[in-house]
Amino acid sequence: MLQVYRFHTALFLFLLGVMTRPAAAQSAGGSATLRGTVTDAATGEVLIGATVVVPATGQGVATGLNGTFQLRSLAPGVVLVQARSLGFEPQTLSVTLLPGAAQTLDFRLAVSGQELKAVTVTGQADRESDASVRRSEQRADNVLNIISAKAIELSPDIQVGNVVQRASGVSIVRNSGGDGQYAIIRGIDPRYNYTLVNGVKIPSPDPKNRYAPLDIFPAELLERLEVVKALTPNMEGDAIGGALNLVMKSAPDHLVVAATAAGGYSDLFAQRPYAGFSSSGLAQQSPGETHPAGYVAQPSDFSNKSLNYSSLKAPVNSLFGLTLGNRTRDGKLGLLVAGSLQNTYRGSDRLYYHPLGGPKPEPLPNTFTFDEIQRIEFSTLQNRLGLHAKLDYAPNARNRIGLYSLWTRLDDAQHRHLVSNDLGTGGDVPTTERSRFQRQQLWAETLQGDHDLGARLHFNWSAVYGRATYATPDLTTIGTVRATAANTQQGTFVQSNGHLWQRSLDQDLAGYANLSYHATETFDLAVGGLLRNKDRSNFYDYYDLTAATTGTGTNNRQPLTTYDQAQFVFASGYDGQPKTTDGNNYTANERIAAGYAQGKLLLVEHLQVLGGVRVENTNQRYDSQAPPTVVGRSGTISYLDVLPSLHFKYLLSEHQNLRLSYFKSISRPALFELVPASSSYNGDVDISQIGNPLLKHTQAHNLDLRFEHYGPANSQLLAGVFYKQIQNAIEFGFLQVSNNTFYYAPINPAGTATNFGAELQFNKYIRNWG
Repeated sequence: MLQVYRFHTALFLFLLGVMTRPAAAQSAGGSATLRGTVTDAATGEVLIGATVVVPATGQGVATGLNGTFQLRSLAPGVVLVQARSLGFEPQTLSVTLLPGAAQTLDFRLAVSGQELKAVTVTGQADRESDASVRRSEQRADNVLNIISAKAIELSPDIQVGNVVQRASGVSIVRNSGGDGQYAIIRGIDPRYNYTLVNGVKIPSPDPKNRYAPLDIFPAELLERLEVVKALTPNMEGDAIGGALNLVMKSAPDHLVVAATAAGGYSDLFAQRPYAGFSSSGLAQQSPGETHPAGYVAQPSDFSNKSLNYSSLKAPVNSLFGLTLGNRTRDGKLGLLVAGSLQNTYRGSDRLYYHPLGGPKPEPLPNTFTFDEIQRIEFSTLQNRLGLHAKLDYAPNARNRIGLYSLWTRLDDAQHRHLVSNDLGTGGDVPTTERSRFQRQQLWAETLQGDHDLGARLHFNWSAVYGRATYATPDLTTIGTVRATAANTQQGTFVQSNGHLWQRSLDQDLAGYANLSYHATETFDLAVGGLLRNKDRSNFYDYYDLTAATTGTGTNNRQPLTTYDQAQFVFASGYDGQPKTTDGNNYTANERIAAGYAQGKLLLVEHLQVLGGVRVENTNQRYDSQAPPTVVGRSGTISYLDVLPSLHFKYLLSEHQNLRLSYFKSISRPALFELVPASSSYNGDVDISQIGNPLLKHTQAHNLDLRFEHYGPANSQLLAGVFYKQIQNAIEFGFLQVSNNTFYYAPINPAGTATNFGAELQFNKYIRNWG
């Protein structure tokens, strides 16, 4: 989708340049006027802020936002005129000026020698360079930041979750292995962002959240990473913090073969061993799935082999990548295929203060209380595989068809070792071992078309299918306790055993259409819309066992020998039954219909205004398997949002922009958050969580002001402020359901929330430093 938009923008700017008509205005005093356009010789794209000067007199001017210039009060006769722009070779042309007349002179600048060589070698290298992304930021209609493939290549980041933190105003939520997993844009929760791949929204393999985990994407597949902070009407409106657009590598102009191999190790596992387990042999289905309805599981149905851990000292990480691409001689058909395989050992050590319910009003308001301190060690083996292919066909200059395929998979085998220290009295020290293997997969197919329907009319479309899955087969935990009190039996004893199966599916089918009309040299009009159907389902089954008593020793506790030899029983018949009435088993559907109209107007030579409105209609439906007595076990929700936006861009000089933006946006709750089902599994820590069927969607008014300076050698200074007024913000809080029972739940706090701040970014390269 984004590639289509870029082509449309380039075409529009090109038309603005080539269709500029010289006016036969008379100049005072017999002097002459010179008008024209400065464009990129290779692409035909207009060059904004290029300098056009008469060397003999020093008279000069910078091109406007449509690439045009006008020099007044020139002396008649033969005049040499020079045009130059950052990253391009200067061009000097001769023109004969007539008294009192206005004449036209157009310049076509070639990329400077060094960059021209790069383009000749790879065809697409310019799009991946720092110089290219700086020009894209400068020419963009809205506020955004871009990280180039070249910058990614020079960084140590191997997955997108770590790359995104290098953009200004962006921080990350790290997973248990220390890698970036979710983006926090402008200080607000990841729920207020969305992720695009080539301009198209993708489903999420995360079983609970609407936003996609970024650590599933290998970084070396990217051509650039865009962080959009101000939405335009042609963008989907459910982002308050911002939107991430992963632009994947495109088909090159000719043969490209590139290979990557790298290795390393984690310093943590040089200090302590990596303690892992084998994920082979895990039961993919629960006993309730493999047996007839009504079957009550037996302790013998479960295996604890995944609790047998092996130690490795400083295991080696590895990374391999391969890219192949080419284009036919006539330039009509291009293909690129790229793959990445990563095998990494990650870990972390942390202390976690386990909360005792919600904040208390005494002795001071919002006083947190804790019942224990947990020391947690993680050992994780991640296997990340990514494949993507891009095929494009241009039968002629007016039409282009593209097919993009993406498949990624992240296998995560995590061992969590947890030791609890009770802050109260007591001599027992509980320990929990957990073995969790999870597989996240994402498959997306996008068919796109670009069509020039005339000199002024352009149409593009996209048909998208996306499928994301998550699976955790037989997550196994075992609880033991080390008795230290003098009046108890000494030693380590088996306490509990748990087995959990979870699977989720998030599936999208969507269509996009955009029609743009170049009305005049200074006005562009665009309309479009989208339809998306999302289906989401979740399977959840678990079994809790308790240690069998031995009949000997104090309290009849079972001494620990080995984990797989420990004996367990069900404390009740319910514990052995499949959880067919658990609300975490649900199906949900979401349908989005949206349309927009936007106009882009060049008010004066250096001031551009882009504005419009977007309308989005949301229909959600969910049906859980919770008992009929549960309030909100099924539900239907619908709402309509009108989202205006207005963006001003003023060209202060050849190297400076000033931007002012307003847009209204929304954030929808995750479908999982609407289901009133409780879950005690939260990934890294165990907190009882429950959904909220009364949750409302969030609306926000957003303001941005940013000054931009683009200097030589890709230097850059960006300084801005932002303000957001948020209604029905979604936050998590503790809900008390009984005297000693609290659930962590999404809620809409009363009142209006505000988010404001400032951003400052400065890039400067001095020889080999930057």
